Amino acid sequence: MSTNHDSGEEYGFEAEAASVNAEKEAFKLQEEEFDHSDDLLGEFLDSASKEIDNIVFFPVTNRPGDWSLEFTAVVSESEIKRYDKGGRNGKSRNAKGGDQFSNAKMCATLIAEKCIGIYKGIGPDKKQVIDGEGDPLLLNSDEFLSSMGHPNDVLLAIRKFLSDAGTATMGGAILREAGWSEDLTPLDPSDG
Repeated sequence: MSTNHDSGEEYGFEAEAASVNAEKEAFKLQEEEFDHSDDLLGEFLDSASKEIDNIVFFPVTNRPGDWSLEFTAVVSESEIKRYDKGGRNGKSRNAKGGDQFSNAKMCATLIAEKCIGIYKGIGPDKKQVIDGEGDPLLLNSDEFLSSMGHPNDVLLAIRKFLSDAGTATMGGAILREAGWSEDLTPLDPSDG
């Protein structure tokens, strides 16, 4: 018996090779149905490699004068855990007293860390508030804390400026923009 070693007939590889070739052809046909233009792929890869910067603005509704605050609404899971624990006075959910939760305290911490600007006005004509040294005034700036009568407590200063309800509302809005629900679980993206 002679064997054609190139085709692998003796070992039954010929039928298997034909099956693999048929699968490759079918895959090529499927690929042709999709637009794999280099521009689209490049655009996606460029977008995927960039840092997420979800910048949002919210009006300060309980203060006269059309003020607004700018936030970066990117909140990691480790930050969520820290905010949750801070709202429980440093205790975990399962610790004694860990069931007592201050939503305003947790949201004030989130607001203090994520605020990146204070503005006069709402919309495209808004103007950023600058401190005495030429830097953007923030909710944790010494000038802001002193003006609220709490030079050493950013959380109390924010709660005084926004009110507890306003602090909880704005903190909840930042969480939603960052993809978290108010119970600190990820939002379902299919919920519209």
